[in-house]
Amino acid sequence: MRATILVCFVTGLFALPATGRAELNKAKDRYKDGKALFEAGKIEEALAAFTDSYNASGNPDLLFNLGVCSERLGRKDKAVAYYELYLEEKPDAPDAADVRARVAALKAPPPRPVEPTTEAANPPAPARPELVVAPVEEDDTGVPWPAVTVGAGALVLASGALTAILAYREYDFLKRECAPGCSDGRVEKARDMALAADIQFAVGGAAVVVGAVLWLTRDKGRGDVAGVSVRPVPGGSGGPGLAMAGRF
Repeated sequence: MRATILVCFVTGLFALPATGRAELNKAKDRYKDGKALFEAGKIEEALAAFTDSYNASGNPDLLFNLGVCSERLGRKDKAVAYYELYLEEKPDAPDAADVRARVAALKAPPPRPVEPTTEAANPPAPARPELVVAPVEEDDTGVPWPAVTVGAGALVLASGALTAILAYREYDFLKRECAPGCSDGRVEKARDMALAADIQFAVGGAAVVVGAVLWLTRDKGRGDVAGVSVRPVPGGSGGPGLAMAGRF
């Protein structure tokens, strides 16, 4: 078949025979109308315009357009008639072989419907579905919080131990070098280090205890924690800390 109907459109526009100026102008105008209508998807109106153009000009190329429009509209008999008339008028057209193949396809009988088999007509009764018990999904995030808490507490304890060692060395240095006349800045630095070590010991120890409690109070059936909560408390004489409550 032609790569596009526009090939025939262009040929039709410039190959209209001179059948009289009025008829020629009418053929050109109706051809242009048909081309625009076809491109807009208005096939019925395009068929009428191409028919007027063919009647006014007798241009055989327009027979191909009439066949295409009829085929688009589902009128196979009309399309075959136009295609065959086109081949009679232009047997040596460049697309003659394609048009003949199209005519043969349109004339071919529709495929016979497949007769239903006995099995298809009388399908076997469906097997009774087996009862499937869906597994209970556990609400588990996959994070071992007891182990994580204990591990974090151990790291904080180790950091506190390192800070305490540094504070002890600073105190020992002050004792050997400038005691008792050390500057306030040197003494304050040693005190800050000692205080930081105390805080780290308190936080790390609390984390280890909380992690141990989380491990001991977890629900063996699901692996989660049964009602344990931890909250910070303001510092008193012993400094800030953590308060833990739980239900068992």
